[in-house]
This record gives sequence, C-alpha cells and structure tokens, in this order.
Amino acid sequence: MPRVWRELLLGQLTAGIVIRGPYRNFGQGGLQGAFLSGVLANLYLTKVDRRCLAAGLHLVRYGDDFAIATPGGRPSRGSM
Repeated sequence: MPRVWRELLLGQLTAGIVIRGPYRNFGQGGLQGAFLSGVLANLYLTKVDRRCLAAGLHLVRYGDDFAIATPGGRPSRGSM
C-alpha cells in the first residue's frame, strides 16, 4: 500500500470530532458517516461482488449495504 494511502487511513482513523463546541478525540476507530467507510467497504467487498456475479447472483451494492435478488427457496440458500 502506498505511503500516502497509509497516512490518509491513519488520519481518518485517529481524527477527532466537535460535539456541541469542544473538540473530542477518542483515539481509535473511524467516524460514522465518514468517507472512509465506503472506501473500506469497496476494498473489502470487491471479492464478494465478483464471487456473487460469477455464481450468477443478481447483486446490488451501495457502499457496505447490499441486496441479492434470487427466485427464492432452497436453491437460493445453497448459493450463499
């Protein structure tokens, strides 16, 4: 991973927030709703996307939310 990417990730994971005036920094984790959530979802779920498409599943994904449309029943459960 390029150094600049690591620096951006670290900056997002250690960023603080302003809550009703004062600055607060919890020192760990990503902020809910930050752009990093979608970026990480895309990085980690690309393999899932490809496997679902290769299996013939109809996948719709937006960030870390997704839906898989199937005709229903036992065969659908087996494909997962």
